[in-house]
Amino acid sequence: MKKLLSLLAIALILGACSNDDDGGGDNTATLVGSWTLTSYLLDQPVDVNLDGTASNDFLEELPCYTSTATFSSDGSFSSSTSEIDVEIDIINGTTEVICIDPVSLTGTWELNGDQLSITAEGETDTQQVDLNGNTLTFSVTDPDFGSATWVWTRN
Repeated sequence: MKKLLSLLAIALILGACSNDDDGGGDNTATLVGSWTLTSYLLDQPVDVNLDGTASNDFLEELPCYTSTATFSSDGSFSSSTSEIDVEIDIINGTTEVICIDPVSLTGTWELNGDQLSITAEGETDTQQVDLNGNTLTFSVTDPDFGSATWVWTRN
């Protein structure tokens, strides 16, 4: 599942232009570069860091969670996304959510209109994406939190 989320994150970064584009030109060039995940918006607020305050932005709850991606003009990409570990101490009744070493992923990408296809580790995922200036967005279904929108910003 973590690999799929990384793949989806990459799909967002490569993004595509929205349906209201003029249809002319190659949008691929506008997606080439490095991107950073800046918001991970959830439909329902969560209190992942257990501070008593819930937020709809997962990154506010767990600021150690990071994801970056770089898309090259030759159709290759690389990404790095934090993994999350939940440590439960049954004896003391405590729970701690931490970020651990990021997972790296490499592969290829292809953009057709607003459909971005990412292939990595033998799996291909296609997402509808939206590019608005230096911001890319796409929606996914998170297995733990339901519907989520990932927002990326060009570095």
